[in-house]
Amino acid sequence: MSEQPPQYEVGQIVNGYSWNGVGWDPVATEAPVDPPYQGPGFALPPGMATAPQYPVGGQAAPPRGYAADLGGPSPARAAATLFWLGVLVAVGVTVAGFVALNSLSGGVFWFGGYVVTFALWRRAWAKYQATSYATGQGLSTSARLLAAAGGLIAVVPAAFLGVAWVGDQGRQSQLTETVGSCWAQDGDQVVEVPCSERRVQYVAVQQVTSGTEETSCPSSSVGSVVTEVAAVTLCLAPR
Repeated sequence: MSEQPPQYEVGQIVNGYSWNGVGWDPVATEAPVDPPYQGPGFALPPGMATAPQYPVGGQAAPPRGYAADLGGPSPARAAATLFWLGVLVAVGVTVAGFVALNSLSGGVFWFGGYVVTFALWRRAWAKYQATSYATGQGLSTSARLLAAAGGLIAVVPAAFLGVAWVGDQGRQSQLTETVGSCWAQDGDQVVEVPCSERRVQYVAVQQVTSGTEETSCPSSSVGSVVTEVAAVTLCLAPR
């Protein structure tokens, strides 16, 4: 007596296959879908491997390599304008400072220009960092050398100006409008200068009462200068 095979109904599924009345067809399966996220706080939703990246300052950061893909500037080029503008400001301030320092009538030292220089450098650095992050690039050796040269051009002369200015302030504090003081021509007037300088043209040889210099100054004097002391005039003779 032979055993009868089992009878299947059309559409019946067995082990992932469906009976069509003649043969078996594989049944397509769908990947399970995670249920909607219902968790509280900052817990990760089901299926998420990392936390969402929230933008900083209201604007999302571009993916690394974004600027390079669009043909954007390199980090060095992005920061170059601000960096060299800062160098130019520093050099201009230094040159103006040396001119004022060597002028008999003095001048204005605009040390605030160096603050502008460092502000421009700070912006250049921020721009470099942003572009470097976006492109994945850094400074080349030649760019590093140029940046170092620019920094030296701006900083070294400024340091010499600072030293010279401090020394000049010390010399100026020692000036006294008395007999033996030294003077130099500055346009249509004479100004007191340190006796150690080459520009000295006159020496005060006598002190007289203002208004009597024409009769009281010695014959060797070639002129006179009224001091800040009331009614006191100095007779000047060539050095």
